[in-house]
Amino acid sequence: MPHVKHLKVMVVDDDRLILDQVEIVLNSIGVRSIHKFNRGEEAFKWLDDGNSVMVILLDLNMPDMDGIEVLRGLATRQFFGGIILFSGENIRVLKTAQS
Repeated sequence: MPHVKHLKVMVVDDDRLILDQVEIVLNSIGVRSIHKFNRGEEAFKWLDDGNSVMVILLDLNMPDMDGIEVLRGLATRQFFGGIILFSGENIRVLKTAQS
């Protein structure tokens, strides 16, 4: 695993405040390459343009394209990085998404 300062991270959440807070936390531990998107479609466009990340932090509950749809899109794009799910959904939904 590369040193944390070399990590390329994507955060996908529809809440701008959450995006900014996650960026602050990641910066505080030394992550410098953070790409924030408030819609799954925007994240996919960025990835499809040839960009890459090592880790994706993903909210499950978003309008338009929810986190499960994003996970499916990542699978079709053969994303092999780490995925961290976060959400206000109940534990059953989180466990289902994890499977």
